[in-house]
Amino acid sequence: MAVIVSTKYSEKQFDNQTTIKIGSSPDCDFVVDNENFSLTLQYFLAENTYVAINNTNSGILFKGKNFSKVEITSITRFLFPNTDNYLNIKVLPSNINSVNTFDEKSIDSITPKSKLDLAKSKIENIRVRIISEISQPVADLKKKISQNTKGSIFTHFALFWACFVCAFAVTNYITGLSITESADYIHLPTDLKLLFLYTVLILGVMLLFKQGMFGWFNSLSKINSMSKAVQSFFIFSSSLIMVGVYTINLLYYLDYTKNPVFPILMSLFFVGFCFVLASASAYYKSNGYILSEILNKYEFRPDLEKIIHEYNNWIGLYINSLSESKLQYISDKMFKLRIKQFFEILVGLLTAPFLAYGVSNTLANCFSEAAGWVRISQMRFSPVFLVLASFLIIFSSTHLRQTKKSKIQM
Repeated sequence: MAVIVSTKYSEKQFDNQTTIKIGSSPDCDFVVDNENFSLTLQYFLAENTYVAINNTNSGILFKGKNFSKVEITSITRFLFPNTDNYLNIKVLPSNINSVNTFDEKSIDSITPKSKLDLAKSKIENIRVRIISEISQPVADLKKKISQNTKGSIFTHFALFWACFVCAFAVTNYITGLSITESADYIHLPTDLKLLFLYTVLILGVMLLFKQGMFGWFNSLSKINSMSKAVQSFFIFSSSLIMVGVYTINLLYYLDYTKNPVFPILMSLFFVGFCFVLASASAYYKSNGYILSEILNKYEFRPDLEKIIHEYNNWIGLYINSLSESKLQYISDKMFKLRIKQFFEILVGLLTAPFLAYGVSNTLANCFSEAAGWVRISQMRFSPVFLVLASFLIIFSSTHLRQTKKSKIQM
């Protein structure tokens, strides 16, 4: 069996040799200069494998730690502390007598990669296969969820204004302000506090109705998120209260005309709007719940979770294979980056107020009518443009930082 022993500066091949001494002393079969260690590579016929025995138990590391003995696989790398040198031991099949008789491609085809490279390649192949299977469905689901969220926001916004219109008639009727009396005023003297209070109350009732409809939609999809008793209570109680709101709206609009068709239809129109928008909100919520469940089944597949777990294990093995000097170098570099980031933030905080003050005064001088100047001692500034300039600086600095981060990742 052939063995190739190499460092960063030298390489040597041993053919059918059962004992190979590697170290820094001159009597070793393979001498490594400027290092202090002694390693014996012993071949065991019963196991048909080589074992590296550390005679000094120091001066050389395997996976970043000291060791006593290590079984040599196809290729095994040892590291030296405080240097960038390394020791590679590669075991070749017994029918290979010399590496010089094969080119690089043929050796790579015969000799397997290291354990870490093989593990990463296997994990990556499975990950690519899984991602290719779920990428398109996941993208479609996220697009549907985004559209569903936008629709839900719009219906909630419209529901608020529908409740506001219903609360307008309720407020005026309770305070005794009829629609014929309010027509004589240029500015309608509606009690705004009561208007806001009744708007919130009617909105709360419609959200209660929405929750009941949400349970009903889930029951159609065979998702048991709410008991039927609670679902019926929400729908019945909110509908009963809205019948009262409809009645008050009807009485309020009856003063406008002697024809009862108009107030009936007008009140039904406004209250019906609330019911339709609340039902639409419930549908969007139920649909978003179902889409999220489907998305979770894709994103939390057992095989994908297993791949992520194996990636974490591989990262741990890779970090353990680094030498102490390499880990110290990475730690020092991260510390320097944090110090640099701290001083960048500090300089930004110290200079941002002056920059915002200058920009706000420039904008205020351009639009003096909207400036609303405020004078404190001898300093004059515009609060409106000062806030605007501050937000501009914050957004621009955030965008610049994200752009810089994306360039570093590329």
